Formats: sequence, C-alpha cells, structure tokens
Amino acid sequence: MSLSANTGGTNTAYVRRPGPRLADGELTHLERTPIDLDLALRQWHDYVEVFVEDGWEIVEVDPADECPDAVFVEDAVVLFGDLAVITSPGAASRRPELPWPRSSGPPAIR
Repeated sequence: MSLSANTGGTNTAYVRRPGPRLADGELTHLERTPIDLDLALRQWHDYVEVFVEDGWEIVEVDPADECPDAVFVEDAVVLFGDLAVITSPGAASRRPELPWPRSSGPPAIR
C-alpha cells in the first residue's frame, strides 16, 4: 500500500487512499469476499501513521477512484533513489493508475 524511497537521507512513502471500488479489485486465486471500505480506510490511516511516527515523509498521490487496486501503489512503480521505473501492468484495470508519478512523484521513466 505504499512505495518508499530514500533520497538524500530522507525516507519518503508514496501512498494512495483506498478508493470506493476497492471491493472490485483483481483476484486470481482467491474467492471474492466482502470488503468493509470504512474498515479499510481506518486500517490505511493506521498504516500511514506508522510511517509518520517513524519519521517518514508522506506523499499522498492523486486519487484514482475508478481503479479498484490503486491503493497498491508499489505494484505500479519501483523506486531507485530519485528515479521511478513505471511498470506495465498486465491487468487492463491497473493501467490508468500509472500517470501518478508525473504529477506527485520523482522523475519517472517507462
């Protein structure tokens, strides 16, 4: 649920809130079960707070409410220092997530 980088000694976590379509996310080997979106959002806030308490800088990237799996930002981008490598998701539903590094993250390459 986060992507992290260490640039110049500063730890930064890039995060995105769970969107309203979280329950529609991609599944391959599991049966679909109900998701409590309110609980997921509380858990996400607790997750982010752990980074904050440990001194990390938090960058909340743009919402992608139309993308069910967008909360999992670490699947779409890999960071190496101050460079972001954008992946090519196999699931069509994940592809619209990719523009976020251009607007709120480090320099990106494809």
